[in-house]
Amino acid sequence: MTSKKELVHALLEGMSAGDETCFRRFVEETHADVYKICMAILHQQADAEEVTQEVYIKLHLHLQEHSLSEEGYMFWLRQVATRASIDHLRSLKRRWRRLTTYFTDFMSPSVPSKVTSYLTLKEALRALDTLSEAQRVAFTLYTMGGLSLSEIAALEGSSEKAIEQRIVRARRTLRQKLDR
Repeated sequence: MTSKKELVHALLEGMSAGDETCFRRFVEETHADVYKICMAILHQQADAEEVTQEVYIKLHLHLQEHSLSEEGYMFWLRQVATRASIDHLRSLKRRWRRLTTYFTDFMSPSVPSKVTSYLTLKEALRALDTLSEAQRVAFTLYTMGGLSLSEIAALEGSSEKAIEQRIVRARRTLRQKLDR
């Protein structure tokens, strides 16, 4: 029985030779890892699926440009997933600001309880949005993405200690914002 690492290595060799079947199988084998990163940053299934698909499109388009090992490809995929998710989040934020302005203009004191629970979620998301990009990415990859400090440090090009400090500061800021 072959390990996942051996399988990925064999698939990469096939992909380098232009075998589309190997590319499809590579996507199947690595999709969960990429999707988890996207979901940890975006928190929305549809957005995470869209960005995951974009990551594999980029891989397919740039496959011949890179001659990486299997570890290199996995690192590259994680890095592209992180950056693409952040870019997508920025785009969503611009749209969200316009929608929030519109929504708050029509709020009244007789708002049903379902909306107030939504506003609690909305407050939590706003608190998350007040974090610096570096803190938000480190916090979400660590707490929701399940990545280790060393994996996040490698993705972000920082030391583990710097990542740990970002997470500590993010938690402190979130506590202050949400405990009011």
